[in-house]
Amino acid sequence: MLHSANININFETGYSSKVKSVKYNEEEVACIIELEDKVSEILNEKTIIFNRRYCTENYIIRNNKFHSNRARGILIHGSNGLIEGNNFIESCDLNRWIMAIIYMGVYLPDGRCNYPIFNNIIFENNTIIDCPRLAFYLSSCSDIFILNNTIINPNTETFNGRVYGSSQNELPIYDEYYQGTIEIVKAKDVVVENNERIEYVDTYSNGIYFEKDNTSNITVKNNYGFI
Repeated sequence: MLHSANININFETGYSSKVKSVKYNEEEVACIIELEDKVSEILNEKTIIFNRRYCTENYIIRNNKFHSNRARGILIHGSNGLIEGNNFIESCDLNRWIMAIIYMGVYLPDGRCNYPIFNNIIFENNTIIDCPRLAFYLSSCSDIFILNNTIINPNTETFNGRVYGSSQNELPIYDEYYQGTIEIVKAKDVVVENNERIEYVDTYSNGIYFEKDNTSNITVKNNYGFI
């Protein structure tokens, strides 16, 4: 069963339908989905559809060591999760990938969506060591808790120039500008509390950032080492 929501407004459209058939056009790299029910007039090009039956939910990622990853330390694309007690060491190799160690977001033709795709996730008591830029980048989410994490030597490279993608030759997606050690975009009901940032080397950015025009109910308190 497919459900739908608007990417720019925080509401589900109420439309859902079963999939009747799927055809993939390899030349155009496009997929045509035929539904059993007539598509509602409320749906437009800003609509996203999703099938919760096949999503990843209700998980615990605990007491692991993630190190020397080519890209992100962990990519979170599921709701109702607990990520605690993990060590993330020397990930995001600048020759191959440039972004946050802990990343949560979606990729759509017109940009990130305001609708909270990811919900009810706790990041607690994790340690992030030696990351070239952001430690956390979280978007399109709600009810997120970033608690009691330790971040050591983040932001050892600048955000100047080409700072995102599969290599240093790729411009930021959606013409975005990244900043700080923790960044929250298009999100609501987020708590960032009792985290510590430590640096033993020169670093080029700092802070906990969220954009007031596209976030709501963001609580930031009792964090140490952040500007």
